Amino acid sequence: MSGSATCDRCGQPIDWITASRAASVLGVTEGRVRKLLADGRLPGATKSPDSAGGKPGSWQVPLTSLAALIDSRQNDPTATRPKV
Repeated sequence: MSGSATCDRCGQPIDWITASRAASVLGVTEGRVRKLLADGRLPGATKSPDSAGGKPGSWQVPLTSLAALIDSRQNDPTATRPKV
């Protein structure tokens, strides 16, 4: 799922993608992306819990955070594999 929200600081729209899609872009597993999100190394948010079952929502990643992570990896000349 992708969606749009507004940045609290600048008021600009923020586009979001699923953890699964972020994993595909980064070339890592979805579990690795969820771990980065849970550890706070990749900013993200969870959707609201499912009202019927009350289970936790899925992780969403702002495209700006994903782009920043990709840029930081590209600026590391020693990187041969994604540093995530």
